[in-house]
Amino acid sequence: MDRKSLIIFISIFLINPFWGLMLLMLMKMITNQREYNSDLLLFLFITIYGCLLQSARIFDPDVYQPSDWNEGYLNQFLDVGNSSFYNYFINSVKEPLWSLINYLGYYLTGGNFFPFINSIAIFTIFLTCYSIYKFWEHTETDPLTLIASLVLIAFFTEYYGMLNNLIRQFFAFSIISYVYTVKLTENKTKWALLFSAGLIHTLAFVFVIFFFINPLYKKLTINNLLKILIVSAIGFIVINNISVFKSFFSNINFLNYALTRIETASDTADNIFFGAGAIYFTAGYSIIIALIMILNNQEDLFNYYVNLLLFLMVIIIGIFYLSPMITRRLYIARMYIFPFVLPYFLMEKEKIHKFYTLGIIAFFFVRFFLTFDMIRGGGFFPPVNNLLTFSFFDFFI
Repeated sequence: MDRKSLIIFISIFLINPFWGLMLLMLMKMITNQREYNSDLLLFLFITIYGCLLQSARIFDPDVYQPSDWNEGYLNQFLDVGNSSFYNYFINSVKEPLWSLINYLGYYLTGGNFFPFINSIAIFTIFLTCYSIYKFWEHTETDPLTLIASLVLIAFFTEYYGMLNNLIRQFFAFSIISYVYTVKLTENKTKWALLFSAGLIHTLAFVFVIFFFINPLYKKLTINNLLKILIVSAIGFIVINNISVFKSFFSNINFLNYALTRIETASDTADNIFFGAGAIYFTAGYSIIIALIMILNNQEDLFNYYVNLLLFLMVIIIGIFYLSPMITRRLYIARMYIFPFVLPYFLMEKEKIHKFYTLGIIAFFFVRFFLTFDMIRGGGFFPPVNNLLTFSFFDFFI
């Protein structure tokens, strides 16, 4: 794409981001050829549009919304203004890095919660999409695959619903996705980021552990599968005897908090969020996809995410009734694995793969605009019809 074309597309995007994005997507879907400038612009348009949608989030602390933003994060943020630095961290039982981010954010925003929390949500979307793009760059797949991968975040209705509730978990997972991607594409480990994710949300430590399971990086063999099953068995034993481990860490606030959450994870009230049918269907479908990709001897680059998806879904099925809360959180984590697996299915069959990725794009786009207004019961965003007519600058007014 030459400089003149770039200027034209960027100008259209500024006038109306949605139609600017649609025009560029249509062009790339027709040509379906990799070209650095237009590929980069495509990534930026989809990602920025997702960030713009999040920027339009409606928040009023005096109006009830079924979200942890109102019921948990707001109070923790406001507590900063009523505490000394020392007392704030002593009284905080949750993850220490998240407490530090809250503390700094309070003073950087002058105690204004919404710009703080929404900025983290926007950054989470950007970092996740950047990881997807970085991974795609190292594959030999076409732009349709890139679009399908990004759509699984930027146009996944439930993603916005969960992000606008469980933001701490999604923020941590976005960091994990980036660390995984850097490891797979550059063979580098971002140690500080890897462990910081667990200090933002404890569940991320599960994925820190996954990072060190060497068989996940290799083609699945009987020996590797046995090693993975052994690790799974150890995990089940730990969960069943968590009270024993908890006693050793009773004096460390954030570890005690995390172990308490695991200890009470058998609360069946968590089943109301996801029914067994939905979880088993998704797990079964994902396992079939992963097994087909493994049997087709996909490139080494895909081994980790494919094996991780298979491993994760087996765990979910195994602990569904044992630990509903952990099951729910792990099930949510699938959103951060799907973009690295599902769009790459059947790559060796070019025509089928093209039809398949077009199906992903069409399905999630249509479903997104049909269901966006009902995110978490509605009232979280302006009507989607209004957002389609906004200029780039309208999102900031």
